[in-house]
Amino acid sequence: GSGAMTDYASATAAPWNVYKADITAVVIGEGITRAGSYAFAGLSAVESITLPDSLETIGNSTFNGSKLITSITIPNSVTSIGSSAFNGCTKLANIVIPDSITNVGDKVFYGCIKLTSVTIPPNVTSIDYQAFYKCTGLTSIVIPVSVTNIGSGAFNDCTKLADVYYTGTEEQWKTISISTNNSPLINATIHYYSECIHESNQWKYDADGSISTELGIGEWVVDTEPNCTTPGSKHAVCNVCGETITVEIPALEAPEYARGDIN
Repeated sequence: GSGAMTDYASATAAPWNVYKADITAVVIGEGITRAGSYAFAGLSAVESITLPDSLETIGNSTFNGSKLITSITIPNSVTSIGSSAFNGCTKLANIVIPDSITNVGDKVFYGCIKLTSVTIPPNVTSIDYQAFYKCTGLTSIVIPVSVTNIGSGAFNDCTKLADVYYTGTEEQWKTISISTNNSPLINATIHYYSECIHESNQWKYDADGSISTELGIGEWVVDTEPNCTTPGSKHAVCNVCGETITVEIPALEAPEYARGDIN
């Protein structure tokens, strides 16, 4: 076939739903441009999904409740993913979201408890309402500088979220509109992108595409020793750009007798 698939009002409306216990694979043929809403929702025995390069749109709740799929690659041709498209895919551990996507819609990955890390592509501007709600296995996420809005509950109940790798600066992060019920995101450690890692809250991509937070500076050299009244200083040289980084060494804590604490 070719063109757009039919949109259905519910999972049970799709004609093949009566065989949901027997269907183990979904292959959408080349030429199809839209995977219809609810088209494959509730097919609880499906273990693999193959999407064609002709696909442009994934409808609402298209694969909702596909509980056995473990990974899926969305082709670069897809520009829109409907709400709840992968809601309840409880074994989904790997998802590749293409650069063609500009927003992560409502409840798209709601309850995908096996997801541990996600990279939001660089053209996304909005992560919408409850997009990753109850993704209780999620420990890290890459968020691009293009994001301007994070909807209510987008990361609610992501109880293991520890690290957010942001491709912009701290100042740019502060301009993002983050709605209510996103405490796991707010409480996570935010790392800011830098080709030269001088501080512990910075990160970059290594040559193999993996995330690195390793400091790229040489050994610290003490320039001025601190004392009880005056801070000191030390410096190190960046191994990448050659910049000299100078930081303050806090003044030493005065002993109790010097503070007049001994009677």
